[in-house]
Amino acid sequence: MKRRSWSEWSSVGCLLSSLMMFVVGGTVPTLEELSVGLFDSVSFNVTHLTLDSRTGRLYVGAVNRLYELSASLDRLREVVTGPYPDNPMCPPPPEPCRCTVISCRGGTERFPVDGVTKTLLIDYHAGQLIHCTNLFQVCHLHSLLYCTTE
Repeated sequence: MKRRSWSEWSSVGCLLSSLMMFVVGGTVPTLEELSVGLFDSVSFNVTHLTLDSRTGRLYVGAVNRLYELSASLDRLREVVTGPYPDNPMCPPPPEPCRCTVISCRGGTERFPVDGVTKTLLIDYHAGQLIHCTNLFQVCHLHSLLYCTTE
């Protein structure tokens, strides 16, 4: 079993005490307040949380990251979800970005865009995590067993 450092316990304790304040009727913490310091020294803005009721694993959608945490909040996996070159007027890669009558306004160049989680759902029947971001106008499917992209 991995031994936690004081800063990790402090972050987990902060998360749990913030959640307890909500349960007891105190102020509602923002996702940004919950995410500060939880993932090493780098903080990513958390946008979505989804709990797997079968395993107790917590899936955390953040800006440019997707995390899989164990029931005891140990980080199991991390998937980098951005920034990637994108243009909302272009089709997803590998299709080239071409100028059409509709898409000429913004140009055809792809530029680095942060991947912001928009939807994070569990499909228990298929055994998949559905993760949608603002990038490429598509959703990604991840196996619940390993949080790998399919």
